[in-house]
Amino acid sequence: MSPSPHLSDDLLQACATAAPSAAAAAHLRACPACRAWVHHYQALFAALAEAPRPAFGFDLATAVLAQLPAPAAPPTPARRFPGWALLLAGLLPLLVAAPVAWFWGYFVGLFHAAAPALLLVGLPTAAALLLLLAGETLLTHRRQLAALRPA
Repeated sequence: MSPSPHLSDDLLQACATAAPSAAAAAHLRACPACRAWVHHYQALFAALAEAPRPAFGFDLATAVLAQLPAPAAPPTPARRFPGWALLLAGLLPLLVAAPVAWFWGYFVGLFHAAAPALLLVGLPTAAALLLLLAGETLLTHRRQLAALRPA
């Protein structure tokens, strides 16, 4: 494909708005078609500069704001706890810790004597519960995947 003997539109528009480069000026002196295009672009740009700015027949900000959702209600203030509830929350650890400290020897003896029985019953129970939970999780996962697959 051979290069065009004329200037490109971008260069013609640039020549219409600013002083052309030396090579473009030499081409414009020799080419009446490109010179005519530069005059057309100059007339077009002058007409666009004098044209009135377009105006909407309505208020755009009002139209956009009317389509936005209504603002949410302000959040309700946080509920304060009554003083007695705070006092109870502070004393509750003491109410639990006092009997445990009082009967500490009994608790230690109970668990010390029951340790072998707890191991024999507790470990298989924990393993069975773990297997049941793993199986239930696997079934739930498979049901969810089946629901996601296209029919």
